[in-house]
Amino acid sequence: RGRGGRAGRPRPAPPPLAPAHMPGADTTGFTVSTADGSMIVLVGGRQVYRAPVPAGNSCGLVLDADGAGTVLRLGGADPVVLPGDRVRSVSAFTTDLSGADATGLQVVARAADWFDVTSTGAKTALIVVQLLLAAASLALLALADRRRHGSRLRSREARTRLWRARAAAAVSPRAWARRTADVGVLVILGVWTVIGPLTTDDGFTEGIVANAAGSDAFTNYYRWENASEAPFTLVLRLVQPLVDAGANPLLLRVPSLVCGLLVWLLLSRVALPALLPRHARSVAVRLLLAGTLLIWWMPFDLGVRPEPFAAVSVTAVLAFVLRAAYRPGRAGLTWLGLTGFALGIALATTPSSVAAVGPVLVALPRLWRLARGGFGAGTPTHPAGLLRAAAVTAATAATAGVGLVVMFTGQSWYTVSRATGMHAFYGPNVAWYQEIQRYEYLLAFDSEQGGLGRRVPVLLTLALLVAVLPLLARGVQRLPGMNRVPVPALGLVAGLAMLSLTPSKWTHYFGSLAGIGAAALTAGVVLLVVAARPRSRPVRDCAGQPAVRLAAGAGAVAVVVAAALAYAGRNTWFIYSHYGVPHEDGPWRPLNTPLPWLALAAVVLVAGAVRLPFLRSGGGSAGVGRMLIRLPGVLAVVVTVTTVAVLLYSFAVAPGRQAGSYSVGGQMLAHLAGEDTCGLIDDVVTTIDTPGGALKPGPGTPELTGFTSGGGFRGTPPSPPGSGSSTFLWGSSANGAISTGTLSSQWFVLPKVPADQELAVNVSGRTAQGNRLALEFARERAGGGGPTPIGQRVLDDTATAPESQPEYPTDRVEEDSPLFRDEWRPLHLAPSAIPPGADLVRVRATDGATDPGGFLAVTGPRLRDVTPVRAQLESGGPVFVDWTLRWSAPCVRDNPRVTGGVAQAPETLLKAPADIGFSGEASFVNGIGGSFGPMSVIGTESVVP
Repeated sequence: RGRGGRAGRPRPAPPPLAPAHMPGADTTGFTVSTADGSMIVLVGGRQVYRAPVPAGNSCGLVLDADGAGTVLRLGGADPVVLPGDRVRSVSAFTTDLSGADATGLQVVARAADWFDVTSTGAKTALIVVQLLLAAASLALLALADRRRHGSRLRSREARTRLWRARAAAAVSPRAWARRTADVGVLVILGVWTVIGPLTTDDGFTEGIVANAAGSDAFTNYYRWENASEAPFTLVLRLVQPLVDAGANPLLLRVPSLVCGLLVWLLLSRVALPALLPRHARSVAVRLLLAGTLLIWWMPFDLGVRPEPFAAVSVTAVLAFVLRAAYRPGRAGLTWLGLTGFALGIALATTPSSVAAVGPVLVALPRLWRLARGGFGAGTPTHPAGLLRAAAVTAATAATAGVGLVVMFTGQSWYTVSRATGMHAFYGPNVAWYQEIQRYEYLLAFDSEQGGLGRRVPVLLTLALLVAVLPLLARGVQRLPGMNRVPVPALGLVAGLAMLSLTPSKWTHYFGSLAGIGAAALTAGVVLLVVAARPRSRPVRDCAGQPAVRLAAGAGAVAVVVAAALAYAGRNTWFIYSHYGVPHEDGPWRPLNTPLPWLALAAVVLVAGAVRLPFLRSGGGSAGVGRMLIRLPGVLAVVVTVTTVAVLLYSFAVAPGRQAGSYSVGGQMLAHLAGEDTCGLIDDVVTTIDTPGGALKPGPGTPELTGFTSGGGFRGTPPSPPGSGSSTFLWGSSANGAISTGTLSSQWFVLPKVPADQELAVNVSGRTAQGNRLALEFARERAGGGGPTPIGQRVLDDTATAPESQPEYPTDRVEEDSPLFRDEWRPLHLAPSAIPPGADLVRVRATDGATDPGGFLAVTGPRLRDVTPVRAQLESGGPVFVDWTLRWSAPCVRDNPRVTGGVAQAPETLLKAPADIGFSGEASFVNGIGGSFGPMSVIGTESVVP
């Protein structure tokens, strides 16, 4: 809303009275100006109103712009409605008027903030009522179970005998053996919490929660015009107390550790007895389940992304479905009610947890029979069965309705739909038929989304299903205890199909399937082992069926290919997690080819031909046939154990390999030890030219052949940056690419370089491949006898050129394609690299190449100040920390706020380096809804090396 006085009178040129942008800049805001006696209003970059300035000594202008459009009121005239035209953002209020002419000009802006809402008393009451009804529904289901099966009271003596038997079983050697899986999972997940990798959005999530500062306004701090994260705010609420308490990144990982342990308990204590009732107590099966869970959990589910929390609810749905459908006992309806509750929570957690619907769809016929009363108490009449099913369905739906409470607590239908629309508008919003993108990312060689850690669980499980699904089609699940295998196997297939409904196709989403993936992998291996056993009538010998052997052979080939393809991926991880990790730039040889896996398969088959009691193969051709059926499972077990070992080794050695520098594990260990660490920032310095740091010329004169003093260069930018770097400059390109030459500059006086400085020159052109650049050091002789050279230090950055980096899977450099590097860049020497006693230095250069990039240009030497960046960041004003750096810079928390529709302008931007694959610019781009977009309009950015 603005009001202006005589300032709006006609002028020779149209002065902007109140634009929402800097003068001369393009705008999606508004501009009010005058020209030729007319008042002109622009909204969204186009003219929406032009009319003569009202008569009189003053005029008033009111401009109301919201999501529906703009309403303009000028003086006492009728309102002008401009539908569809709205002001999306305002970056500044400026005017070209002088102070005197601007008297009476006033602009007041009220920013729209659709998401800072408060629940009414009526809504709060309805939430309480719904939760009470859900609890009552679950209680009624439990009561129905009790009345249906009756109460089996035991005598005191009987109860005593039962407890004694359970106590004896709990301390038996077999029970202790089974607990090795529990201990192993606990230890490995605990270690992984400390040394494991970062995820893409750890910093993103913390930034959102920290900006909310204890409120319900979980708006996106970085993108989507600061739109709310509703309806998926459950994870943000769960980590909010830790963020509000100032927890460090290690403590923020603890919830995901708890989630991992919960998934293990759900699988081993609830799901496994129902899934594999004849093998649930087997130590080998429990260890297998532990291993398969670890290979699914470790690459995807560490940190504060939603996937660890989604995995809990998805696994709970699987476990409760198995209990309800296959082991209902006296609590079948109770398990069904818990299934509804878990499904509701899953769907409220994150889009990828839609995969929880998979197991429900597979077991739906049995669940319907349970709802109709088909278990245990006889079959009721048809109308009674439908009535019972309707009542049970209603009660289950009531427990599932808790998910809607989770979604809409703190938000309204309008704010949720508004946030969803803004996310869809800015994207990513990928259609279901482009689901193939997720697997393209998974199999890519140039993305962290396709590292070997992420490939193994997905590809291995899919490969094993190549053997398992045909066996299920042949009815092998009718073998004793195997009739539940289709639930996780087909449920996983359905869950993967359900992922196509999610709006983005990142590979992180596979983490929601960790529990069901582990169950499918474990059940598949056990099914293959059981199917290979010799059977007597009436159960048919599966090993003698050609179709079964064919399916097993195809599955074995699929597992071999999957293992080789998985290990052909780089051992790369997101953000800075790959620092110190072995094989981060290439495959894990020799496991990246099918040969070692084929050799293993051959050994297993040969072993099947030998009569070994523990193999139970029988030896001979029959033994080979039975071992062929087991082969996909045996290979899957070996891949599982190998992968767990590879992942642990990779991150256990990273801190040692990065000793004296940064690694994620090193940072987390420092947090664990209670050290005042700032992560990556502790190892980052700024390098700024020392005032007056250009070295003064000493004895001698330059000796130039083919080099030109003060010219002969063609750098980008045209002249070298830095105030102290261009006093002396030589280049070899004045006579064209065919020219060659040498340079020996005059000596420069070298003072003693302290530890907080370094010696530097600027370079354009390449420093090898026919060229050479060095700094020669000398000591001035006493009595004026001339300099005594005491050594050279070659400056060569060829290896750091992007073109010099091997591109896997090509994994080689095109040596016949010389580098062309025309950009100016600094090369430096640390004080420790300078020969002791040196007090003179000069530049020695050789241009020995005649190709277009064979030139070389170099400046005279100078000193640069090397200053730790941590103190600078902690002492300045608000610092914007890019989401890729937030967890790696835990001490920098004086961040600008984004609240009430207004983004506070930061004084310092801490962005990620370009070579990690993320530009760090998203928050400053209006086109993708960057929350700090106006900064690119009103701010001036100076990059500090």
